Amino acid sequence: MEDNSKTTNGVGHNSALFSEALADGALGHAVKFVARLSMLVRDAEYCLAQAITGRNIVTRTNAVTKASAFIHRCTKETADWHAVIETMKQGKDVHLQENCKGSKLEIVGGSEHEFGQYLINQSSPKFCKKNTEGKDYIQKVDGNGSN
Repeated sequence: MEDNSKTTNGVGHNSALFSEALADGALGHAVKFVARLSMLVRDAEYCLAQAITGRNIVTRTNAVTKASAFIHRCTKETADWHAVIETMKQGKDVHLQENCKGSKLEIVGGSEHEFGQYLINQSSPKFCKKNTEGKDYIQKVDGNGSN
């Protein structure tokens, strides 16, 4: 009887392909997410410029109102992401309800679900070598893990 263990496919044989495909999909979703947020910030910046240089009080007031709406929308779209990232920075488990499980579920079920899943996988002991709940990943990405 031959030992075919090195030549046959076994459990997890395509895990490298899966993680590469997930990373590619996550990258596409991340670019889309950043592009949307960038547009909101640019719109808010334009409105704030109008608020400063507007010809009269009506123009300036309307511009401030529009800028506030863009900033509020940007804050609302990133609230769950912020909660998850802050939890990871603190080294807490993102899978627990008392930390940010609701926010975690929102980002993995949202329009950038592959990017959200990629981020959550970085804090999962199943995908990480050490069980530090993503703190090491955030520190690596952020430089030192601080704001």
